[in-house]
Amino acid sequence: MAKGSAKKQRKFAQAQARKLAASQAVPSSCDVLIVGAGASGLLCALEASSLAAEKSVLLMEAKPTLGAPILATGNGRCNFCHEPLEPSAYNHPSWMEEFFSAAARLWPKATPGRVVQEYFGRLGLLATCHEGRLYPRSLVAASVRDLLLTQLEASSAEVATLRPVVAVEPCEQGFCVRYQERFREDPSAPEGWAQRSLHARRVVLATGGDTLGAIEGLDLPLVPCEPVLCPVEIETELCQQLDGHRAKARVRAYSPSSEPLFDECGEVLFRSSESSQKGVLSGIVAYNLSRQVAPGDSVVLDLLPECTHEQVAALLMRDGSYSPRHLDGALDPAIAHALLPQGIDDGATTLFSAVEAVKSAPFCVSGKAFTQSAQVSRGGLSLHALALPTLEVSAYPGLYVLGEALDIDGACGGYNLGFAWLSGLVCGHALAQKD
Repeated sequence: MAKGSAKKQRKFAQAQARKLAASQAVPSSCDVLIVGAGASGLLCALEASSLAAEKSVLLMEAKPTLGAPILATGNGRCNFCHEPLEPSAYNHPSWMEEFFSAAARLWPKATPGRVVQEYFGRLGLLATCHEGRLYPRSLVAASVRDLLLTQLEASSAEVATLRPVVAVEPCEQGFCVRYQERFREDPSAPEGWAQRSLHARRVVLATGGDTLGAIEGLDLPLVPCEPVLCPVEIETELCQQLDGHRAKARVRAYSPSSEPLFDECGEVLFRSSESSQKGVLSGIVAYNLSRQVAPGDSVVLDLLPECTHEQVAALLMRDGSYSPRHLDGALDPAIAHALLPQGIDDGATTLFSAVEAVKSAPFCVSGKAFTQSAQVSRGGLSLHALALPTLEVSAYPGLYVLGEALDIDGACGGYNLGFAWLSGLVCGHALAQKD
């Protein structure tokens, strides 16, 4: 009964979305077309329409709703920025430093993170901060998304949903843009959906990762996309018995040639895998690890980073005899039982090896896990194709690319959304100044 009711609700919502999309009039031409109504696209539309109300701005979205990706950020709480936004937290730190320096010419009295926080503050968002991570005071992502949609409704920008863009081609005085109407079937058309086109003087692609098929014909440098900020799969059987257990650890990673790749402290969540020979490391620190490692790299866990080797040895030999249960007060007993030998002897199983099992537990990386729910896609348009500070494609004046559609990704903690917001604001300013 409940399943049937949920199915009916989904069908009703889909029908309503198609009805709404069909009612949205799309002009045959516009001054600015923004493709994608995620974080960067929404702010670009708001800024461009606010600073240049005389220009026609159209925001086109492939999905039935606007700002949907925002609702999933920060586990539904929307970690909307980090203060400060350090360039070192991104995969191309030198380029980010240049971008932040260029943005500082627009907002000389504020850091990049402060620019974002003050923007949302003017909209009425009350923020709370935890270790540099900024959240709405409500800890509900809808607080951020709904504020933006309210601003959009009051702006001069037009909106069109259920219209994925399939091609962007240069033409006289701008671009010819072809798009589908995913609410109107046409059996004779590719994929069975009606196709339309419009002319735009300027086009902004804010479509997110792995969605640049519309410009594949422009011979631009595109970096292959891959999911990041997701759990890491490791070669071990231990996670089958440790599924759901957690530990605060120092996580280090090394290449096969012993080159240091990663070093960060945080909570690690052990999870089982479909294969009994593999396991999964999850949690924020593991998500950040996924940005730095590849199959064949090694991960080393220090499960008691606040203790020295000597202190761990003393704990294990408390009362003069060895027992893994002596660590019950410091480590999850299930983890200690899985990693530590039950006894020591004069052979290979020594006190030293027991301490190492806690301080340097080694695992081999076999890949990424649960990539379908990865927070970010790495890759997209190469940064070498852009002009700063506008984010305009140098080879095609009037074409701009923002946010996750670029080959930029950052660590967990609001860095990716921070860049998305800021890129939208910077591009919106640039569009407003264009004739």
